[in-house]
Amino acid sequence: MRRILLSLLALSLSMPMPAPAAAPAIPDMRETAFDPPIDALSAGGNVIDAEVSSWDGERWTAWETLQMEDEQDPLSTESNLVMFPTPVSKVRLRGKTPDLALHPIRVSHEPAGIRTASLVSMDYPSILSRHDWGADESLLYANGSAPVGNGDSDRQSAVSSASSASSLPARIQNCLDTQRQYPTEFRTARAVTTDGQGNRYLWPQEYSPSVRLLVVHHTAMTVSSDSRPAEERMRAIYQYHAKTLGWGDIGYHYVIDENGLIYQGRTGGEAVVGGHVYCNNIGTVGIALMGNFETEQPSQTQMQSLQRLINTLGDQYGIDLNRSVAYHGKIFPPVVGHRDLLATACPGYYVANTMDQVLRNVRSGNLSASIVFPPPPAPPSSSSSRASVSRSSSPQEGFIATGDTTLVGRPGGEVSLALQYRAGRAINRRRSLGTIKRSHPQLGVWVAMGTRFVRALANVPSPESLRPGQTTTLRLKIQLPRDRGTYQLTIGNVTFTVVTEGKRLQVPVTRNSGAQDYLPSQTPDSDSYSPPASFSSSSSSLSNYSTSSAPQAGTPAAGMSGNIRIRLSDSGSVPATTFTLSYPVTGEVNGSTAGGGLITLLKDGDKCVAQAGGTTIASGIVRTDPEGGTVAVTSWQKANNRFRGIIECRVTDGTLTLINELSLEDYMAGLAEEPDTEPYEKQRAFAVAARTYAAFYTDPANRKFPGKPFDGSDSPAEFQVYGGVAFEEQNPRWAQAVRETAGQVLTVGGQVIKPPYFSSDDGRTRSPAEAGWKNFPFADVFASKPDPWCNGMTLRGHGVGMSGCGAKGQAYEGRQYREILQYYYPGTALTQWRN
Repeated sequence: MRRILLSLLALSLSMPMPAPAAAPAIPDMRETAFDPPIDALSAGGNVIDAEVSSWDGERWTAWETLQMEDEQDPLSTESNLVMFPTPVSKVRLRGKTPDLALHPIRVSHEPAGIRTASLVSMDYPSILSRHDWGADESLLYANGSAPVGNGDSDRQSAVSSASSASSLPARIQNCLDTQRQYPTEFRTARAVTTDGQGNRYLWPQEYSPSVRLLVVHHTAMTVSSDSRPAEERMRAIYQYHAKTLGWGDIGYHYVIDENGLIYQGRTGGEAVVGGHVYCNNIGTVGIALMGNFETEQPSQTQMQSLQRLINTLGDQYGIDLNRSVAYHGKIFPPVVGHRDLLATACPGYYVANTMDQVLRNVRSGNLSASIVFPPPPAPPSSSSSRASVSRSSSPQEGFIATGDTTLVGRPGGEVSLALQYRAGRAINRRRSLGTIKRSHPQLGVWVAMGTRFVRALANVPSPESLRPGQTTTLRLKIQLPRDRGTYQLTIGNVTFTVVTEGKRLQVPVTRNSGAQDYLPSQTPDSDSYSPPASFSSSSSSLSNYSTSSAPQAGTPAAGMSGNIRIRLSDSGSVPATTFTLSYPVTGEVNGSTAGGGLITLLKDGDKCVAQAGGTTIASGIVRTDPEGGTVAVTSWQKANNRFRGIIECRVTDGTLTLINELSLEDYMAGLAEEPDTEPYEKQRAFAVAARTYAAFYTDPANRKFPGKPFDGSDSPAEFQVYGGVAFEEQNPRWAQAVRETAGQVLTVGGQVIKPPYFSSDDGRTRSPAEAGWKNFPFADVFASKPDPWCNGMTLRGHGVGMSGCGAKGQAYEGRQYREILQYYYPGTALTQWRN
């Protein structure tokens, strides 16, 4: 445990703890003088809620906030860095100041050694070296240039103290849980502890085995009103990270100023581990843009430099910028903002909302393309804001719209939006952030809680625990009324105008055709197909939100709640009488938080019993909810043992049974029948076909397993091959194909069809009649047709519908997935499915 904490409490599992405060505590300070003058400062203390202003020789400057800066280190007691426009000899503070210790920073005012590093119109960017921008390399070493062997007592004692603590901050616990679930992603390739002369680094240089993500940040220091040379800001950030925080170096790998100049950050060379995203530093590279992009826009030159640098780093590290990346159990684009990995406002409103443009420009090779920034966000309501710390101890709070507040869509459709929320107080996960008011009862609001969407009725739940002053981004889906018109939707302090226009969106309704049951494929080979995805609308324990209780035996399963329920099975021939699960610390068992870790599930008559540490914690139908994480069935000796959504344990037909309840799209992401070795358009075609097949059986009128509490199974002999999170992580392009076709199903006359597909044929497909299928619904859709892409092959499977060899051949010829589907399923329509 000591070794794990030593890794986790040091930012990237490798960084040292912050140095103890060097300055004495200042009792109830209001004004302080400095000689010689200072360029920047931060403050340390157990409680930091203050503002600082400086005397410029003629007047006091505007107040700037000092608040706890613990994003990189949950145990930090240091504030953010405030840089003054010019060197100052006097500052004043207001707010909670008695216990604050001020940590001034003074930097060299010499110009950068080389100016030619500024970018010209070229694809390969020049980078200003540490030597040229004036890095003080003595800060890299323990006690200056101490020889190897000097103790690191501060770091060790801090870790020992944390190790003996009865409880740890939630972010550390979450990091420990992530490390436990994905241990290989936290291993470094090597470590360098000394330089060539034997001087010991304060922060050893560890190296990632590979780099998978590029992470964009902002420095959160306003530059539009700062006339200082950017290299002075760079020196201040370096000193703040290396000396004030005690890291021994800057955390970012690269920093880009407002003129497009790129600065080398962390020393150590290629793949060295930085310190820019807590618990996410191994395998990532951090790029920071100078500025506070919550309140100001970056320059076009700055964004163009970012695009060039991303392009260069993609080549350097072999990152395919056209493919998604599996990292810590989630799927990401290869370039993300800081807030995509942690709850933070970084890289700020104006950058976070243009990341898709940046990546699109890089992918197209248009590295000099300009960025279109979003309109300024609507400010929080005046009732929730404060003019100064002296009038209120709570920071500004409330919702902030990140785009247009007019939402337009088709009647009966849905729109997606993002809202920021700034906390004015500590808020626990799932607590209300604000009320919801609707002018029409059909206006529905769904809030993303991790990878799942939860329906919110009267209040908006917080997707995570928030600290005072912290900003988070909420993803929402808004269900639109089925009649054309104009409506009002108010979420907290933000009001949206909702306009529905055009033709009403038809919702597919499947009726029982009385036909026999047929499998999509009769041969469980590599070319029988099934799919993946990203959201869930699962249950919530809050009475304020719509919930779905566990279905009872003999009742319809999850089709009406937006989820699918899949019976899980091991490869053993004898039914299991016990299971062991691992779930995250934020997870719940039957609605109660049990602290995470391992639980054992036992059969006791007709009940499932859950035990933790030998103590029974639940009995009957036991539902383990990872709350956006994953659950692992650790007692299974196979790789595909991790799942999103809820794992339900119950006794069915006298057998202890596990059922995975999750959103249809999350289920699709884990379908293990169409790997990344196949062409992308073929993957997209089969994602639609397999989704349609699964959606057909979530309708209560089309039960695959009548009277059973599940919709399907993970067996290809009964349903579809389901591999869970492992398949999703190993095949990110397949997961992307699922996301890009999310919700699309094949319909005829508004009814979801049951689309068969198979592996290969001998040059033509078969009709349902030829396969011996009587009364097959919409049989004319599946009439025999030429399949020349399969000439010379043998028939593998039933031969009805879409063939794997034909879809592959058409994809290689350049056909899009819609064309492939239309060829094999003529007369069908692609419809957005909603059950």
